[in-house]
Amino acid sequence: MLIDISLKKYFYVLAVLFSTFSWGQKKLVDSLEQKRSSYKSELNFVETDTSYIKNLYELSKAYIYQNLDSVENIAKTALELSKKTNFKKGIAGSKLALSLHSIFSGNTDTGIKFAEEVELLAKAINADSLYLKAILAKSQGYYYKKEYANAYKEIRKGIHNADSVGNNYYLLYFNTNLATSFSILKDYEQALKYYNICLEILNKSKNKLQKAQVQSNLGYLFWKTKDYKNSLYHTESAISVFQEYEFASWEAFSKITLGGVAIEKKEYGKAIEYFKNTLDILKGLDDKKRETDAFTGIANAYLKKKELEKAKNYATKALEYASLLKYYDGKVEALTLLYKLSKLEGDAIKSLNYLEEAERISDSIKIEEKKIRLSILEVQSENEKAQNKLRIENDYKLQKQKIITLVAITFLLLSLIIALLIRKNYINQRNSNRKLQEINITKDKIFSIIGHDLKTPLTTLHELLELFKKKAISPKEMMELTPKIQNNVDYSTFTLNNLLYWAQSQMDGVNANPSEIEVDVVINDTISVFDIKAKRKNIQIENNVTQKITGRFDHEHLRIILRNILCNAIKFTPNNGKISISSEQDNSEIKINVSDNGKGYNLSDYDNMLNGKPVISSKGTNDEKGTGLGLSICKELLDKNKSKLQIKLIKPTGSCFTVILPKSNRKD
Repeated sequence: MLIDISLKKYFYVLAVLFSTFSWGQKKLVDSLEQKRSSYKSELNFVETDTSYIKNLYELSKAYIYQNLDSVENIAKTALELSKKTNFKKGIAGSKLALSLHSIFSGNTDTGIKFAEEVELLAKAINADSLYLKAILAKSQGYYYKKEYANAYKEIRKGIHNADSVGNNYYLLYFNTNLATSFSILKDYEQALKYYNICLEILNKSKNKLQKAQVQSNLGYLFWKTKDYKNSLYHTESAISVFQEYEFASWEAFSKITLGGVAIEKKEYGKAIEYFKNTLDILKGLDDKKRETDAFTGIANAYLKKKELEKAKNYATKALEYASLLKYYDGKVEALTLLYKLSKLEGDAIKSLNYLEEAERISDSIKIEEKKIRLSILEVQSENEKAQNKLRIENDYKLQKQKIITLVAITFLLLSLIIALLIRKNYINQRNSNRKLQEINITKDKIFSIIGHDLKTPLTTLHELLELFKKKAISPKEMMELTPKIQNNVDYSTFTLNNLLYWAQSQMDGVNANPSEIEVDVVINDTISVFDIKAKRKNIQIENNVTQKITGRFDHEHLRIILRNILCNAIKFTPNNGKISISSEQDNSEIKINVSDNGKGYNLSDYDNMLNGKPVISSKGTNDEKGTGLGLSICKELLDKNKSKLQIKLIKPTGSCFTVILPKSNRKD
């Protein structure tokens, strides 16, 4: 049976957080009550006065941690008066108080409904503070209902809205809630991230107490992550402020952190002093949880000092308090200490009982925490999901591996084997599905190109030949159409070659066979292939590569890359334009530059190519068509040969494509 840690732990923490920055609640209630009496004593007092109504709903909210009946009664009065005068801000404020009353009373659905009404009304009247309070109330309600994903969504929404209106007060609230939630779930990395955000916000303000509270939490986190230097810095800074403000509960929490660090540093006497000081501070305060932590710390320190009887007394007291509070983390720590003590005393049966009980509770806590974390993951970004899910699953597996249950060891081993087999089967199935999906995409792309880009020019050629055969067009007309036919055939041939290489790379992969090649010869061959195509647009191709250049590259791959780049340059260069080919080289690499004075290249297409996204083909300056495969093929082949492609825009028009390939080590 799993332990219900969520309601007792999470809601309690969030409730505390809601009031933590206005900790003087009793003083606030007294002040607002005095103000209410002052309003009512005035000769011209009218109960529908908006200032009086505002005082009422603020007073009702102030009673939330003292008297829930007062919250409801005062809020209902404020709501009734607000409706009489159509005071919309008063209606929203009163319903917010009723929302908190319902949530704290356990009527979470009603509380969430009130909060949603406040959210809509506050948005309509541009009441930013009430709007943010409504989101915070909703997040608390969802936490209470164990709908952690919805609670996380509301907090993220609150952060976004608080940031957009520049409300640092509530930005601090929401980030603190997130940080504390992740800290409770032992996700210290995420907790540290949000506490640091809180600290950045507070560094811009003058509120020493708020900053001290965040620093105290940071000190605790650094203790748990074994960064003792930072833990001591933040904790000691915070304690000085708590002492100044006589804020006992937070000072006690900070002293527990100092005691924990002292134990880690083997300063056991100092640790006992810190923990006992914590107990002195807590006298008169009803904070059994902190007392439990202090008892556990003292017991641990005495155990390290080999003073077993004292350790046993404090551990027993810690277990008693933790059991009474249903404070399960504290119970696990106390049971673990008693297990170690019983083992040292030679009582094997008692030590085993303590161990089994500790591990049973610990395992239940971890399973419940895993469920909460996974529910939060449902609403996180895809990147967060991937990172956090992997971390959670790995943490869970590590924790499972640490479970020592002598009675069920055979069963656990069998379960682990089955789990691994299922996981392996799942991964294999997922990889197979992804591969099939990629093949289907490839197939659809191939058929699209064949059906449109190859079929169309071939169909046109077939129809022209039929017309010529039937003497529907004369030889003279046929000769006039020959350049267009040749252009279509050239395009189809080039497209077919690209298509074959692209399909091969998608289906089976392309292997590179680098060898010593004469780059200048490949450049000359490429220019000769496109000489006629360039002349049709009266484009001048200027070859400035006059010296012999030897590189190391797959010969066929370089030929395809240069043909695609030169083909693109001709396509996007206007009639009477100019294309220049040049080269640069140093001791390790060769750069081949193909620049033109065309209409320029869309750099977003280049970014898509680098990120593996499809490149949308656009027509050339004479409406030449393309498939969008050219650059993808170039990228694929360059990657295979450990080379790169760079694209620069040349102002005002034109672009320069640079192929960077390894230089040959051969000495001529």
